[in-house]
Amino acid sequence: MSDLEFERLARRIVWLTLASAGLSGCGGSATPPGTAAGANEPQGSLSEPPTSESAAPPNVTPAPESTTPQSTPQGEACLPSGQRSVLAGLHPAVPVDYLGMLMPGDKNTLLESVGTPCAGAKDPAQCKAALAALKSNTRFPNTGSPFDPGRQIVYTRGDEVGLLTTTADLKEFLGPIDTVGEAILWVWADGYFMESCSESESNAKQTADGFELATKNTVTFCQPIA
Repeated sequence: MSDLEFERLARRIVWLTLASAGLSGCGGSATPPGTAAGANEPQGSLSEPPTSESAAPPNVTPAPESTTPQSTPQGEACLPSGQRSVLAGLHPAVPVDYLGMLMPGDKNTLLESVGTPCAGAKDPAQCKAALAALKSNTRFPNTGSPFDPGRQIVYTRGDEVGLLTTTADLKEFLGPIDTVGEAILWVWADGYFMESCSESESNAKQTADGFELATKNTVTFCQPIA
């Protein structure tokens, strides 16, 4: 008898012994004296006991996967301050979960945002840490005080985080300029701006050839009065 056959026989003996014990525990009677073993057992073959090879695998919860956004949050065109948002109404070449405008410094200041940071990430905590760690000395030009450090735009897309600091970055990110919101963002990145949301409603429109905007640009700053 081979080792494998012996192992199967041993398993079968143990299985039958456990089956008999279970029968007794459920009210079955023991074999009467003088009765041949197996005389009262039902006819037919018994199934082999389960083996380690056939045992079902344990339930394992799969690790979460990142979700690629199908569309970009549109946000509100008018900010609570009355200014026109430059992040609302965008249709980037590849959708994102979140956009934020930062005023960089020792501690970045978030000026406006749309969407939820790291909404589609499989590990939101790790994604947010990577987002906070984004740094660059390059910025979009300021449109106000000469002491203004400029602006940067951050985004998240699933597990991906990104930083936009130049018009070249922005051009690749947006793709074709096909919304009024993108046109406003594009001129803002070049140093032009609209002071209020109501101003943008009357001074930004789509034309047959593209978009027409009436904007402002700071060319000099007044000196302090002595």
